[in-house]
Amino acid sequence: MKLSKVERSLLADHVAAFAMKMILSVNKTEEQIHAELTEFHDFFCRAIEAGKRDAQYEALEPSNN
Repeated sequence: MKLSKVERSLLADHVAAFAMKMILSVNKTEEQIHAELTEFHDFFCRAIEAGKRDAQYEALEPSNN
């Protein structure tokens, strides 16, 4: 099951904010930063899609472990 455009858009904002915090201190070009954000966003969306497909929503929730 694929994520809807709305789900992908909502995730994109959160992923971008997180990734920017991680890479702000590194001297990179705008293109390198965009590539890293895109790669992380795609990875995150694939994980959500797998969870939706397998109905394993609990696997996507934060854990104290």
